[in-house]
Amino acid sequence: LKSSLGRRCLLIVVRLVVVVRIVGAVVGGVVAGGGADADDNSEEYEDSATVTPTAVPTRFREDLLPNYTQDALEDPSTPQARAYEWYLEDLQVNNDTIEIIHQESFLQRFVLSTFYFAMNGENWTKDDYWLEHETATCDWYTTSHYGVICIRGRQTQRRDLLEVEADKDRLFYYARLSLFDNNLHGQLPPEIGLLTELDVLDLHSNSISGTIPSTIGLMKGVALLQLFQNSLTGTIPTEMGNLEQVEHLNYAYNNLTG
Repeated sequence: LKSSLGRRCLLIVVRLVVVVRIVGAVVGGVVAGGGADADDNSEEYEDSATVTPTAVPTRFREDLLPNYTQDALEDPSTPQARAYEWYLEDLQVNNDTIEIIHQESFLQRFVLSTFYFAMNGENWTKDDYWLEHETATCDWYTTSHYGVICIRGRQTQRRDLLEVEADKDRLFYYARLSLFDNNLHGQLPPEIGLLTELDVLDLHSNSISGTIPSTIGLMKGVALLQLFQNSLTGTIPTEMGNLEQVEHLNYAYNNLTG
């Protein structure tokens, strides 16, 4: 009896060992299979996540835009945020289809579009071609009487409102922002100072309010600056003393002090 009982116990143990090994093999196969599937899914996800929008917008925002602009981008209602949204559309529309983006700087188009939104461009008397993706900023409407709007290449000498020979291999730089008597309303955005190639800024006889941004002092090559007959308030920024090349400066008929 004891011998028979021992054989039965041994048989049960052997069967249990076999079952455990089978279960282990099955579980191991499932885990291994699951790992392979996970790897496949991971590769598939990586493929689908490789989107084309180039890194240009990120580099532009982080490397070229000052902190005050990046702060303004956090509020979608600001002129800067609206201009940045337009800029992203502009990149998409002009991506390798025409040479506009390659002929002028990203920053120039962004600053001028910011100016448009800040000055309520939709209500201007004339705004022909402004914010048209297929049009270079040099062709956007202007009231300028001072010659060409854009000059190719950076100028190494003072322009004095005259045409001078330029470096033909450089980008087009916006030189004359003239929109006087054109129903401009709003406050001058600080980004206007980033148009460092300007030699004419003529915005007189409009309804521009708020203060003159101190960044205007960055436009060290400006020769003519006309802001008279607006609704500007506050103190004249001391940075305007940096405008070493200015010959014609008029900000009368405002509410400025200093």
